[in-house]
Amino acid sequence: ADDTKELPRTERGMIWFKGANVFSGYIGRPELNKEIFHNGWFKTGDIGQMDLNGFITLGGRLSRFCKIGGEMVPHEGVELALCKGFELSAEDGVKIAITGVTDEQKGEALVLLSALPQHQRSSEEKEILTSIRTMLAEMQMPTLWAPKYLVPVESIPALATGKLDLRGCKLLADEAFCTFRYMKEVSAEGVSAISLELEMPLNHTEDHIVDDDGVVRSTLGGVTDLQADNGAGNIGVSGE
Repeated sequence: ADDTKELPRTERGMIWFKGANVFSGYIGRPELNKEIFHNGWFKTGDIGQMDLNGFITLGGRLSRFCKIGGEMVPHEGVELALCKGFELSAEDGVKIAITGVTDEQKGEALVLLSALPQHQRSSEEKEILTSIRTMLAEMQMPTLWAPKYLVPVESIPALATGKLDLRGCKLLADEAFCTFRYMKEVSAEGVSAISLELEMPLNHTEDHIVDDDGVVRSTLGGVTDLQADNGAGNIGVSGE
C-alpha cells in the first residue's frame, strides 16, 4: 500500500511529521533516509488516526501489525484482548505474544506464542485455537483477530528492559515452520529430479508423510531432519 497518500480525516494510516524541529536524516544512511523522508515529511513508522478535533490516537508501530486480507490487524490489540480473556495481569509477567508469518491465502497470518501451561500440548492446538476464536467472538472482537497458529514456548522472548523482544518472537514463529522443496522433471528416460513442497509446524507429531513420489520422513519427532527417497536417489536437508 502507498503510505505516502494523504487519507481522509478519521481514517487510520501512517503518521508523518513535518516542521523545523524534525531532524534532517541519519548520517551515512542514504537508503534509509530515502525511505523515511518524502518532500520534507518524516515517516514515523507509527499507525494512527486523527479525529475531527485534530487529536491523534496512536495505534501502534507498523512492525506490530499484520495485513490480513487487506485489513491491518494490530498485534498489541490482540494481545490485550487475549490477556483480558485469559485473565492475565501484570503480576503474571509476559505469558503470550502475537507475531505474524506469511500466509499464501491472506498475505499474513497471526501466530500466538504462549508460555501458558494449558497451551503446551501441541496435539490440542486445534481445540485451543477454536476456544480462543470463540472467546474473542464473545468479547465482540473482529474475526481477523483470532490467531491462526499456536506455538507453545517455555518463555516469551523479552529484552533487558522487560519489553517484548520482537525479533526473538518473530524468529520463534519462523522456526516453528519448515518448508522443504525440490523439483521434479519427467523425461522419456524417467524422473531426473523430484518436486515436493512441504510446509508444517515443527511440533508436528506424525513421523512420516507419504507423497506420490516417495516418503518424506521426520526422524526427530518434528520437521528438523527430512529425507526424500524416490528410488532414484536421496535428497536430504537438516534443520539443525
